[in-house]
Parts: sequence; structure tokens; C-alpha cells
Amino acid sequence: VKRPGTLLEYNLNTRKTKVLISTLDRNVDWPLKGRKKLFHVYDMAIDSKRKCLLTLFPFPDTRKRYNANRKLCYLYGYFWEENKWRRLSKGLPPLRHQGLRSRIIVEPDGIYFLTGSLYKLDKKGELKSLLAINARGYTPNVPVPEAPQQRYYYTDYSNGVAYSDNALFFIKS
Repeated sequence: VKRPGTLLEYNLNTRKTKVLISTLDRNVDWPLKGRKKLFHVYDMAIDSKRKCLLTLFPFPDTRKRYNANRKLCYLYGYFWEENKWRRLSKGLPPLRHQGLRSRIIVEPDGIYFLTGSLYKLDKKGELKSLLAINARGYTPNVPVPEAPQQRYYYTDYSNGVAYSDNALFFIKS
């Protein structure tokens, strides 16, 4: 994390390399261009339908009612056919919990984030909580009478099923 970061694209057809992200080269055009602090890209996913590389970038929260030290994340897409970065979300809360890295999961019905909790990005670019953390630990945000006090750590998500260390949750049903 405390080392300079670079993300390269290698085009198999043209056999050319392009720098997409660089914390050292201030001329590379990317969303955090000119950033003085080093940056490590934790989360990336390919959205083949949109033809873009997805990643999260942190920015200071500039809304006046919040502390200037608060960070927001934005989902960005690098659209390789256009050679452009575009912001795809509104300001999201930091999507890491207790040192865990988040995962961006691209499904046919949308983009999901797994951070110990499970979120879905809606069409307005805002997060919708599907399985959330509450005061009792990792529990579904829907009533589950069988195990309301159970702690769950969500490990994966695919095709409407959230996998936990000791349970499966069928999100769509």
C-alpha cells in the first residue's frame, strides 16, 4: 500500500502497452491524476457487457455538513474502446470493513459489492443493502426467525446466492 502503483494495459492485437494508472507519472490521465499520496488499487472487475474495467477510487467528502477527513468511494469504469475513465456511481461510503478488501462482482442483473456485507448498485448509482452488518454482527437485513442472533461472514456471491461461512442466502427469493 505504501509503494507507488501502476496499472498497465497490454493489447494482445497491437502488442502495445498503455499506462492506465500511475502514482508516479503525473501526466497519466486517470481519476486521481495529480494525487500526491501513493495509492493502491484493491478492487477491480471486468464488465464485458459495457466493455470496461471497474474499480473504486476514494475522494475526500466535499459536502459541507461532513468532516473534511471523511472519504467517499466512487465506482469508475475504464472504457477500453474509448480510452476514457467515467464515474458510474454517486458517492459511496468506504466499502471496506475491518481491514477486509471488498470485491466488485459483475452479474447479468447488476453490479454487487461484497465487503463482509452485500450491496447492489442501483440504476441511480446508489448502494442498496442486501445483507448488512448491524449491532448484533453479520445478519441479513430481512427477518430470519431461525437465527436472528447468528453471526455471518459473507464469503462470496453468485447468481443470487450469498455464501456465508455457515449458511446460504437466496437473495432473489
